[in-house]
Amino acid sequence: MTGSVAEAKGGHARDAGDVERHFVVRASCSGVGLAFPLDSVEHVSFLVAVQPVPDGPDYLAGLTRFRGEAVPVIDLAGRLGLPPAERYQADTPVLWCRSGGRITGLIVDEVPGVAEVTRDGLQMTDAFEAGRPPLAGVVHHEGAMWLLVEVSTVLDFDYAQAVTDLEWDEEAIRHWVQEDTRQGGTVDG
Repeated sequence: MTGSVAEAKGGHARDAGDVERHFVVRASCSGVGLAFPLDSVEHVSFLVAVQPVPDGPDYLAGLTRFRGEAVPVIDLAGRLGLPPAERYQADTPVLWCRSGGRITGLIVDEVPGVAEVTRDGLQMTDAFEAGRPPLAGVVHHEGAMWLLVEVSTVLDFDYAQAVTDLEWDEEAIRHWVQEDTRQGGTVDG
């Protein structure tokens, strides 16, 4: 990977050839490959003890302290309408993401690392614009494809209310799966 840590933390950089590059954190959840803009991920760690929230949404694992603040921890699979993990382990990864002034822990299955992609590697961004979908597009990189998570939408929930259904654009997802099949790519890289 090229670029400095400071450039990576900003989420994008330009190389000597003036090609815009973006940095994403790769993760997987219930077998689905996901990518998060690097500038929305504060930290990656393992799951810590959480305090359950009575009558909270099913995907809300609970509350914990992160850098001196009480913050929610959600099961990302459950939030996205995917099958959630049946049990969490001490080595369960958590992405600590920020959107606006809110920081939230997102429980995922694995975090393979950071990838650097060019602007050409970010595709189908217009296909996911309708409504407030939890996805912002598709990331293509080294023969793999990941769904780009719209962090602000995923983190927009009320602790005390029932699950707010996220608007999946089923036609865009179907197109993404068909395109992946034609290109022989893998979903989780």
